[in-house]
Amino acid sequence: MINSTEWVSVPEQFLAESNEAVDWIYTATGSLSFPRTDRCKAAATCFAIAQEHHESIVVLAEHRLFATCLALVRVVFDAYVRGVWLSICATDKEVERFIAFKEPPPMADLVKAIDEHPDFEGGYLSGYKATAYKALCDLTHTGGRQVQRWDKVDAIEPNYRLEEILDAIRVSRSIALLSVLGVITLVDDTDIALAAVREFMMMRDRFAPVPTEQPQVGA
Repeated sequence: MINSTEWVSVPEQFLAESNEAVDWIYTATGSLSFPRTDRCKAAATCFAIAQEHHESIVVLAEHRLFATCLALVRVVFDAYVRGVWLSICATDKEVERFIAFKEPPPMADLVKAIDEHPDFEGGYLSGYKATAYKALCDLTHTGGRQVQRWDKVDAIEPNYRLEEILDAIRVSRSIALLSVLGVITLVDDTDIALAAVREFMMMRDRFAPVPTEQPQVGA
């Protein structure tokens, strides 16, 4: 028998802050416009989907649906990486193939191409993929890490740690905020883009500094 009263709960203050960040992300990108090219539309859509996945993680955590909450962290990362790759790395032919439902290059190749681009320095994406991606895939595809989190002595029920749920929200929030920056780079009005970047920097520092340490999701 599942006894939901024993599950961990995300603190209300943390949820309030998370929902405030979600609201700001939608506000920040809702009024921006960019060239209606296939490249921009495809990239912007990937960024928007990353933002929606992040909001879903917050909602799922609030309702204590933790398996799906953790399963979506990798999906947020994938959507963001594809958005960046489409916006600055993909050839016109690759963009055409992507929107024609052709499979893009493997995620490792996309990350490598992005990290080699002049606009990206420090190897953050490749570092994150190297340290966390395998665990995130396991959670997404219901591998051993998910199964272990339902293993209790006298029942089969969720047994997640609060810190890993908070970390899932923090990591996905950081990626969602980066997706806002990705959308801003597509804007063709320099003044609007610069103003948006300034506001983004303030909100990034307030809500979710980009993590520099190994995240706990999937550990």
